[in-house]
Amino acid sequence: MASPPLAPCLAFHVKRCEPELIVPEKPTPHELKSLSDIDDQEGLRFQVPFIWSYKNDSSASPSMTGQDPVKVIREALGKALVYYYPLAGRLVEGYNRMLFVDCNGEGVLFIEADADISLEKLGNSIQPPCPFLHEVLFDVPGSDGILGGPLLLIQVTRLVCGGFILALRFNHTMCDEFGLFQFLNTLAEMAQGAQVPSIPPVWQRELLVARLPPRVTCTHHEYPQDIPACLWKCRTHALKVDPQEVVRVSLFVTARGKQHGLSLPLGYYGNAFAFPAAVSKAGIYAKPVGICGGVGEEGQSRDEPRVHKISSRSYGDQRATALYRPAMAFPRISYYVKNKNKGEDGILVPMCLPFLAMERFQQELMVMNMYKHNTNPFKIISTL
Repeated sequence: MASPPLAPCLAFHVKRCEPELIVPEKPTPHELKSLSDIDDQEGLRFQVPFIWSYKNDSSASPSMTGQDPVKVIREALGKALVYYYPLAGRLVEGYNRMLFVDCNGEGVLFIEADADISLEKLGNSIQPPCPFLHEVLFDVPGSDGILGGPLLLIQVTRLVCGGFILALRFNHTMCDEFGLFQFLNTLAEMAQGAQVPSIPPVWQRELLVARLPPRVTCTHHEYPQDIPACLWKCRTHALKVDPQEVVRVSLFVTARGKQHGLSLPLGYYGNAFAFPAAVSKAGIYAKPVGICGGVGEEGQSRDEPRVHKISSRSYGDQRATALYRPAMAFPRISYYVKNKNKGEDGILVPMCLPFLAMERFQQELMVMNMYKHNTNPFKIISTL
Protein backbone atom coordinates (compact mmCIF):
# COMPACT_ATOMS: atom_id res chain seq x y z
CA MET A 1 0.00 0.00 0.00
CA ALA A 2 1.47 3.34 -1.03
CA SER A 3 0.52 6.53 0.76
CA PRO A 4 -0.04 9.92 -0.94
CA PRO A 5 2.75 12.49 -0.63
CA LEU A 6 2.74 15.16 2.05
CA ALA A 7 3.11 18.90 1.54
CA PRO A 8 6.03 19.97 -0.70
CA CYS A 9 8.04 21.13 2.33
CA LEU A 10 8.13 17.56 3.64
CA ALA A 11 7.28 15.24 0.77
CA PHE A 12 8.03 11.55 1.09
CA HIS A 13 6.36 8.23 0.43
CA VAL A 14 5.72 5.33 2.76
CA LYS A 15 5.28 1.83 1.41
CA ARG A 16 3.49 -0.44 3.83
CA CYS A 17 3.00 -4.19 3.93
CA GLU A 18 -0.39 -5.62 4.78
CA PRO A 19 -1.19 -5.42 8.51
CA GLU A 20 -0.70 -8.68 10.41
CA LEU A 21 -1.68 -9.98 13.82
CA ILE A 22 1.13 -10.84 16.24
CA VAL A 23 0.08 -13.37 18.87
CA PRO A 24 1.88 -14.50 22.04
CA GLU A 25 4.76 -16.81 21.23
CA LYS A 26 3.55 -19.40 23.75
CA PRO A 27 0.06 -20.49 24.89
CA THR A 28 -1.49 -18.08 27.39
CA PRO A 29 -4.52 -18.30 29.71
CA HIS A 30 -7.91 -17.89 28.04
CA GLU A 31 -9.92 -16.00 30.63
CA LEU A 32 -12.07 -12.96 31.29
CA LYS A 33 -10.38 -10.17 33.28
CA SER A 34 -12.11 -7.21 34.87
CA LEU A 35 -10.73 -3.67 34.78
CA SER A 36 -10.38 -1.18 37.60
CA ASP A 37 -12.83 1.68 38.10
CA ILE A 38 -10.20 4.06 36.78
CA ASP A 39 -9.68 1.93 33.65
CA ASP A 40 -13.43 1.67 33.13
CA GLN A 41 -14.12 5.39 33.00
CA GLU A 42 -16.09 6.56 30.00
CA GLY A 43 -13.51 9.29 29.46
CA LEU A 44 -10.71 6.78 28.85
CA ARG A 45 -12.42 4.92 26.05
CA PHE A 46 -10.20 6.20 23.27
CA GLN A 47 -6.98 5.38 21.42
CA VAL A 48 -3.68 7.17 22.10
CA PRO A 49 -0.88 7.46 19.48
CA PHE A 50 2.85 7.62 20.24
CA ILE A 51 5.86 8.05 17.98
CA TRP A 52 9.61 7.52 18.53
CA SER A 53 12.53 7.91 16.14
CA TYR A 54 15.82 6.00 16.31
CA LYS A 55 19.13 6.84 14.66
CA ASN A 56 21.37 4.27 13.01
CA ASP A 57 23.82 4.27 15.91
CA SER A 58 25.77 1.03 16.27
CA SER A 59 27.63 2.35 19.33
CA ALA A 60 24.39 2.65 21.29
CA SER A 61 23.58 -1.06 20.94
CA PRO A 62 26.38 -3.08 19.32
CA SER A 63 24.37 -6.31 19.55
CA MET A 64 21.77 -4.84 17.18
CA THR A 65 24.22 -3.77 14.47
CA GLY A 66 23.10 -4.92 11.04
CA GLN A 67 19.80 -6.35 12.25
CA ASP A 68 16.45 -5.50 10.70
CA PRO A 69 14.42 -3.47 13.24
CA VAL A 70 11.17 -4.82 11.83
CA LYS A 71 12.21 -8.43 12.34
CA VAL A 72 13.67 -7.76 15.80
CA ILE A 73 10.60 -5.90 17.08
CA ARG A 74 8.14 -8.38 15.54
CA GLU A 75 9.82 -11.32 17.27
CA ALA A 76 10.24 -9.45 20.57
CA LEU A 77 6.57 -8.49 20.48
CA GLY A 78 5.49 -12.13 20.41
CA LYS A 79 7.73 -12.86 23.40
CA ALA A 80 6.55 -9.83 25.41
CA LEU A 81 2.89 -10.71 24.83
CA VAL A 82 3.41 -13.98 26.69
CA TYR A 83 3.74 -11.90 29.86
CA TYR A 84 1.33 -9.15 28.82
CA TYR A 85 -1.21 -11.51 27.28
CA PRO A 86 -4.28 -9.33 28.14
CA LEU A 87 -2.99 -6.85 25.51
CA ALA A 88 -3.46 -9.58 22.90
CA GLY A 89 -7.13 -9.92 23.84
CA ARG A 90 -10.26 -7.91 23.08
CA LEU A 91 -12.52 -5.69 25.17
CA VAL A 92 -16.11 -6.76 25.74
CA GLU A 93 -18.94 -4.98 27.52
CA GLY A 94 -20.89 -6.44 30.41
CA TYR A 95 -23.69 -5.32 32.71
CA ASN A 96 -24.12 -1.56 33.00
CA ARG A 97 -21.52 -1.09 30.23
CA MET A 98 -18.69 -2.36 32.42
CA LEU A 99 -15.63 -3.40 30.43
CA PHE A 100 -13.85 -6.75 30.60
CA VAL A 101 -10.85 -8.12 28.76
CA ASP A 102 -11.46 -11.33 26.85
CA CYS A 103 -7.97 -12.84 26.92
CA ASN A 104 -8.42 -14.81 23.70
CA GLY A 105 -4.91 -14.38 22.30
CA GLU A 106 -6.10 -12.94 18.97
CA GLY A 107 -3.07 -10.66 18.92
CA VAL A 108 -2.03 -7.07 18.25
CA LEU A 109 -1.79 -5.36 14.87
CA PHE A 110 1.67 -4.97 13.36
CA ILE A 111 2.66 -3.10 10.19
CA GLU A 112 5.99 -3.26 8.38
CA ALA A 113 6.83 -0.17 6.32
CA ASP A 114 9.59 1.67 4.44
CA ALA A 115 9.93 5.44 3.86
CA ASP A 116 12.11 7.16 1.27
CA ILE A 117 13.41 9.82 3.65
CA SER A 118 16.14 10.14 6.27
CA LEU A 119 15.76 11.04 9.92
CA GLU A 120 17.88 14.14 9.37
CA LYS A 121 15.44 15.51 6.78
CA LEU A 122 12.50 14.94 9.09
CA GLY A 123 14.22 17.17 11.65
CA ASN A 124 12.00 18.77 14.26
CA SER A 125 8.82 17.80 12.41
CA ILE A 126 8.66 14.71 14.62
CA GLN A 127 7.72 16.94 17.55
CA PRO A 128 4.02 17.09 18.47
CA PRO A 129 1.79 17.77 16.71
CA CYS A 130 3.51 15.50 14.16
CA PRO A 131 2.29 16.45 10.64
CA PHE A 132 2.95 13.01 9.17
CA LEU A 133 1.69 10.81 12.00
CA HIS A 134 -0.84 9.11 9.70
CA GLU A 135 2.03 8.13 7.40
CA VAL A 136 4.01 6.27 10.06
CA LEU A 137 0.96 5.03 11.97
CA PHE A 138 -1.57 3.75 9.47
CA ASP A 139 -5.16 3.71 10.72
CA VAL A 140 -6.15 0.18 9.73
CA PRO A 141 -9.85 0.30 8.76
CA GLY A 142 -12.03 -1.10 11.52
CA SER A 143 -9.23 -1.14 14.11
CA ASP A 144 -9.95 2.08 15.98
CA GLY A 145 -12.98 0.90 17.93
CA ILE A 146 -12.91 0.31 21.66
CA LEU A 147 -14.84 -2.96 21.73
CA GLY A 148 -13.85 -6.09 19.86
CA GLY A 149 -10.76 -4.64 18.18
CA PRO A 150 -6.99 -4.94 18.71
CA LEU A 151 -5.82 -3.21 21.86
CA LEU A 152 -2.47 -2.27 20.35
CA LEU A 153 -1.33 -1.24 16.87
CA ILE A 154 2.37 -0.96 16.05
CA GLN A 155 4.05 0.26 12.85
CA VAL A 156 7.81 0.06 12.32
CA THR A 157 9.01 2.23 9.43
CA ARG A 158 12.54 1.84 8.08
CA LEU A 159 14.29 5.01 6.86
CA VAL A 160 16.88 5.32 4.09
CA CYS A 161 19.51 6.45 6.62
CA GLY A 162 19.34 3.14 8.44
CA GLY A 163 17.28 4.52 11.30
CA PHE A 164 13.63 3.77 11.88
CA ILE A 165 10.44 5.13 13.38
CA LEU A 166 8.41 3.19 15.91
CA ALA A 167 4.82 4.36 16.18
CA LEU A 168 2.00 2.78 18.11
CA ARG A 169 -1.57 3.33 19.18
CA PHE A 170 -2.95 1.81 22.35
CA ASN A 171 -6.37 1.52 23.96
CA HIS A 172 -6.25 3.81 27.00
CA THR A 173 -8.61 1.63 29.03
CA MET A 174 -5.84 -0.97 29.31
CA CYS A 175 -3.03 1.15 30.71
CA ASP A 176 -1.65 4.63 31.15
CA GLU A 177 1.67 5.95 29.88
CA PHE A 178 3.58 4.45 32.80
CA GLY A 179 2.09 1.05 32.06
CA LEU A 180 2.78 1.41 28.35
CA PHE A 181 6.44 2.26 28.94
CA GLN A 182 6.74 -0.71 31.27
CA PHE A 183 5.49 -2.92 28.43
CA LEU A 184 7.87 -1.25 25.96
CA ASN A 185 10.76 -1.80 28.37
CA THR A 186 9.91 -5.50 28.36
CA LEU A 187 9.76 -5.38 24.56
CA ALA A 188 13.25 -3.84 24.46
CA GLU A 189 14.59 -6.44 26.88
CA MET A 190 13.20 -9.27 24.76
CA ALA A 191 14.72 -7.69 21.65
CA GLN A 192 18.12 -7.83 23.37
CA GLY A 193 17.79 -11.50 24.27
CA ALA A 194 16.16 -11.51 27.71
CA GLN A 195 14.00 -14.52 28.55
CA VAL A 196 11.90 -12.86 31.26
CA PRO A 197 11.09 -9.20 31.98
CA SER A 198 13.11 -7.44 34.66
CA ILE A 199 9.82 -6.15 36.12
CA PRO A 200 7.10 -8.83 35.97
CA PRO A 201 3.73 -7.34 34.98
CA VAL A 202 1.03 -7.17 37.66
CA TRP A 203 -2.69 -7.10 36.80
CA GLN A 204 -4.53 -6.77 40.17
CA ARG A 205 -7.02 -4.19 38.88
CA GLU A 206 -9.17 -4.90 41.95
CA LEU A 207 -6.81 -2.63 43.91
CA LEU A 208 -8.49 0.38 42.29
CA VAL A 209 -12.12 -0.73 42.49
CA ALA A 210 -14.53 1.35 44.57
CA ARG A 211 -16.11 -0.05 47.69
CA LEU A 212 -19.87 -0.49 47.87
CA PRO A 213 -21.31 1.73 49.12
CA PRO A 214 -18.68 4.36 48.22
CA ARG A 215 -16.85 5.79 51.22
CA VAL A 216 -14.76 8.94 50.73
CA THR A 217 -12.11 8.91 53.42
CA CYS A 218 -10.21 12.16 52.95
CA THR A 219 -9.83 15.44 51.13
CA HIS A 220 -7.24 15.30 48.38
CA HIS A 221 -4.29 17.67 48.48
CA GLU A 222 -1.81 17.90 45.65
CA TYR A 223 1.50 19.68 45.16
CA PRO A 224 1.84 21.00 41.59
CA GLN A 225 5.05 22.25 40.04
CA ASP A 226 5.97 25.72 38.88
CA ILE A 227 5.67 24.86 35.19
CA PRO A 228 1.88 24.24 35.18
CA ALA A 229 1.35 27.38 37.26
CA CYS A 230 3.48 29.39 34.84
CA LEU A 231 1.63 28.07 31.80
CA TRP A 232 -1.75 28.64 33.42
CA LYS A 233 -0.83 32.23 34.27
CA CYS A 234 0.39 32.95 30.72
CA ARG A 235 -2.64 31.32 29.10
CA THR A 236 -5.14 33.16 31.31
CA HIS A 237 -3.42 36.47 30.60
CA ALA A 238 -3.24 35.76 26.85
CA LEU A 239 -6.98 35.06 26.60
CA LYS A 240 -7.79 38.34 28.42
CA VAL A 241 -10.16 36.63 30.79
CA ASP A 242 -12.27 38.93 32.98
CA PRO A 243 -10.49 39.19 36.38
CA GLN A 244 -13.75 38.23 38.15
CA GLU A 245 -14.37 35.15 36.02
CA VAL A 246 -13.74 31.81 37.69
CA VAL A 247 -11.09 29.75 35.88
CA ARG A 248 -9.69 26.29 36.50
CA VAL A 249 -6.35 24.55 36.30
CA SER A 250 -6.17 20.76 36.28
CA LEU A 251 -2.96 18.84 36.94
CA PHE A 252 -2.00 15.28 36.15
CA VAL A 253 -1.31 13.31 39.34
CA THR A 254 -0.11 9.72 39.37
CA ALA A 255 -1.10 7.28 42.12
CA ARG A 256 2.18 5.43 41.74
CA GLY A 257 4.89 5.76 44.33
CA LYS A 258 4.96 5.40 48.10
CA GLN A 259 4.04 9.03 48.77
CA HIS A 260 0.39 8.47 47.83
CA GLY A 261 -0.26 5.62 50.24
CA LEU A 262 -1.94 3.35 47.66
CA SER A 263 0.79 0.70 47.81
CA LEU A 264 0.40 -0.29 44.17
CA PRO A 265 2.79 -3.17 43.51
CA LEU A 266 5.81 -2.75 41.30
CA GLY A 267 4.80 -3.92 37.84
CA TYR A 268 1.20 -2.67 37.98
CA TYR A 269 0.46 -1.42 34.48
CA GLY A 270 -3.16 -0.31 34.70
CA ASN A 271 -4.37 3.28 34.74
CA ALA A 272 -3.36 4.91 38.02
CA PHE A 273 -3.82 8.65 37.70
CA ALA A 274 -6.26 11.48 38.28
CA PHE A 275 -6.73 15.12 37.24
CA PRO A 276 -7.37 17.13 40.42
CA ALA A 277 -8.46 20.68 39.66
CA ALA A 278 -8.09 24.03 41.39
CA VAL A 279 -10.39 27.01 40.84
CA SER A 280 -9.93 30.74 41.36
CA LYS A 281 -10.86 34.08 39.91
CA ALA A 282 -8.80 34.95 36.84
CA GLY A 283 -7.46 38.12 38.49
CA ILE A 284 -4.92 36.02 40.34
CA TYR A 285 -2.83 35.82 37.14
CA ALA A 286 -1.54 39.31 37.93
CA LYS A 287 0.15 37.93 41.04
CA PRO A 288 3.47 36.04 41.26
CA VAL A 289 3.62 32.45 40.04
CA GLY A 290 3.97 31.08 43.57
CA ILE A 291 0.63 32.64 44.50
CA CYS A 292 -0.97 31.34 41.30
CA GLY A 293 0.18 27.88 42.30
CA GLY A 294 -1.52 28.28 45.66
CA VAL A 295 -4.97 28.47 44.11
CA GLY A 296 -7.53 27.07 46.50
CA GLU A 297 -5.35 27.40 49.59
CA GLU A 298 -7.41 30.29 50.95
CA GLY A 299 -10.34 27.96 51.50
CA GLN A 300 -8.29 25.61 53.65
CA SER A 301 -8.61 25.52 57.40
CA ARG A 302 -5.59 26.92 59.25
CA ASP A 303 -5.72 23.92 61.56
CA GLU A 304 -5.36 21.32 58.81
CA PRO A 305 -2.07 19.38 58.90
CA ARG A 306 0.55 20.09 56.25
CA VAL A 307 1.27 16.44 55.49
CA HIS A 308 -1.39 14.42 53.71
CA LYS A 309 -1.92 10.99 52.21
CA ILE A 310 -4.50 9.71 49.77
CA SER A 311 -6.47 6.95 51.44
CA SER A 312 -6.51 3.61 49.62
CA ARG A 313 -9.18 3.47 46.91
CA SER A 314 -10.73 6.78 47.93
CA TYR A 315 -10.45 8.12 44.36
CA GLY A 316 -12.39 5.14 43.05
CA ASP A 317 -15.05 5.72 45.70
CA GLN A 318 -15.51 9.33 44.63
CA ARG A 319 -15.55 8.34 40.98
CA ALA A 320 -18.36 5.84 41.68
CA THR A 321 -20.61 8.59 43.05
CA ALA A 322 -20.48 10.34 39.66
CA LEU A 323 -20.78 7.21 37.55
CA TYR A 324 -23.90 8.32 35.73
CA ARG A 325 -22.51 11.58 34.36
CA PRO A 326 -18.96 10.78 33.25
CA ALA A 327 -16.57 13.10 31.46
CA MET A 328 -16.61 12.03 27.82
CA ALA A 329 -13.16 13.24 26.78
CA PHE A 330 -10.13 15.34 27.69
CA PRO A 331 -10.26 18.24 25.21
CA ARG A 332 -7.95 20.64 27.09
CA ILE A 333 -5.05 18.57 28.29
CA SER A 334 -1.45 19.43 27.42
CA TYR A 335 1.58 17.35 28.29
CA TYR A 336 5.05 18.81 28.57
CA VAL A 337 8.00 16.63 27.66
CA LYS A 338 11.78 16.95 27.59
CA ASN A 339 13.11 18.11 24.25
CA LYS A 340 16.30 19.30 22.56
CA ASN A 341 16.32 22.34 20.30
CA LYS A 342 19.57 22.54 18.35
CA GLY A 343 21.36 20.76 21.17
CA GLU A 344 19.86 22.86 23.95
CA ASP A 345 17.81 21.03 26.59
CA GLY A 346 14.33 22.34 27.12
CA ILE A 347 10.68 21.48 27.67
CA LEU A 348 8.14 21.18 24.86
CA VAL A 349 4.50 22.04 25.62
CA PRO A 350 1.79 21.72 22.94
CA MET A 351 -0.52 24.74 23.19
CA CYS A 352 -3.47 25.76 21.02
CA LEU A 353 -4.65 29.39 21.16
CA PRO A 354 -6.07 31.96 18.73
CA PHE A 355 -3.32 33.77 16.80
CA LEU A 356 -3.39 37.05 18.76
CA ALA A 357 -3.71 35.19 22.05
CA MET A 358 -0.69 33.09 21.13
CA GLU A 359 1.37 36.25 20.57
CA ARG A 360 0.34 37.54 24.01
CA PHE A 361 1.17 34.13 25.50
CA GLN A 362 4.70 34.29 24.05
CA GLN A 363 5.21 37.85 25.30
CA GLU A 364 4.04 36.95 28.81
CA LEU A 365 6.31 33.91 28.87
CA MET A 366 9.31 35.99 27.77
CA VAL A 367 8.65 38.56 30.50
CA MET A 368 8.28 35.82 33.09
CA ASN A 369 11.60 34.27 32.09
CA MET A 370 13.34 37.57 32.86
CA TYR A 371 12.57 37.32 36.57
CA LYS A 372 13.25 34.82 39.32
CA HIS A 373 10.25 33.45 41.15
CA ASN A 374 9.72 31.67 44.42
CA THR A 375 10.06 27.95 43.70
CA ASN A 376 8.99 26.67 47.12
CA PRO A 377 6.36 23.89 47.05
CA PHE A 378 2.77 25.06 47.28
CA LYS A 379 -0.46 23.31 48.03
CA ILE A 380 -3.84 23.31 46.31
CA ILE A 381 -7.09 21.66 47.28
CA SER A 382 -8.38 19.22 44.69
CA THR A 383 -12.01 19.20 43.54
CA LEU A 384 -12.01 15.38 43.27
